[in-house]
Amino acid sequence: MALIKCPECEQTISDKASKCPKCGYPIQEYLGGKTEESQTENFNDASVNTVNSADIQQDSTQKKSKKKTVITLLAVCVVVVAALSVVLGSSLFTPKLTVKDITISKWRLTDSTKYFDYYEGTIISKQKKPFVAVIGRYEDEGSTPEFVYVEDGKGIMETYEVSDKDPSVKYRPIGYLGGTLVDISDIKVKYTDSDYDDYSYSQKTSCDVLIDLDMNNSKNGLLVFDIINETNNETERNMIAVVIDGKAEYSYNANLPYKARGIDVSIEPKMFCESDDVTQEDYVVEKKYTAKKSEEKYFTIYSGEEILSFADYADGFVLYTEELKEGGNKKDRNVVSNSSVFLHDGECTLKTYDSVDADETILKPKYKFKIIGYITWTPLEKETI
Repeated sequence: MALIKCPECEQTISDKASKCPKCGYPIQEYLGGKTEESQTENFNDASVNTVNSADIQQDSTQKKSKKKTVITLLAVCVVVVAALSVVLGSSLFTPKLTVKDITISKWRLTDSTKYFDYYEGTIISKQKKPFVAVIGRYEDEGSTPEFVYVEDGKGIMETYEVSDKDPSVKYRPIGYLGGTLVDISDIKVKYTDSDYDDYSYSQKTSCDVLIDLDMNNSKNGLLVFDIINETNNETERNMIAVVIDGKAEYSYNANLPYKARGIDVSIEPKMFCESDDVTQEDYVVEKKYTAKKSEEKYFTIYSGEEILSFADYADGFVLYTEELKEGGNKKDRNVVSNSSVFLHDGECTLKTYDSVDADETILKPKYKFKIIGYITWTPLEKETI
């Protein structure tokens, strides 16, 4: 037995090996070829031996070069896919989320007024990965469910009830949603405050804050986030913004100290749940848009609706845009806004609401709707509800 160098990778190996243990080069075929050549070549012709040696070395060098090129291309592909995964918020390398248990462990009274009590409920799960818990109601399956962001097996749900009503007999977990975690650095946010109102009887002031969101992509879905009101030291949890083509608006009514002006408010994004696309073939317009007028003491109102049906669709949310084309409030015309509606038993109702003061004139509105997407949740097993 003798030691030789593999002509492919130059690893030192036995001349009895059938192939190189490092690169798999067929050693015996190579040696057999050399023996056959040695029996037919003129061993005294030094120039021929030199040429053969050069050819072998060149062939080896070319194979090494090709191998390195393939490895380099594979490495580049991996980097590109990983980069796209980050930029597009993809879960290519994330295993499918499974949640087997969600419970509401306790309710805590946080505030009370003459008519309402305010509570916080603690959502508990053994699943430590982030997800969105879907909370429905015991007695009303057709009511719109709540979304609660859960991280490290814990989430907080906020609600208010008519005084002396018990929330523990009202709410129940029904499912969960996975999604992409979102950091504030991933989105552009603009805040615009307006319409300050002072209430002397409660010694409080309120204002409207319009939150413009741009996620720097063209995706559709629901963004779950918290609103931090530093001015009043309050946090509003589990707000939902409808994102279409990567953009969303959310209107927030903020509480402030009495006669305060200016507000320090920010959002803390949690999770983006992407929706599936919907086409016109996926639904039927059961009832075309109609608007009904009602005249109250202080307001004149038009309430409108359009009913859609989706065959074989599970309960979920339909995402759409609406645009006032005629009538209604002039300031709202030709403005496209994002909306969502709860789909239950294969049917949903798109609703509009237009009003003016009783002494103003308002014409019957006409809206244009565009159905964009659909999102549903994974239901919990019955025995775990």
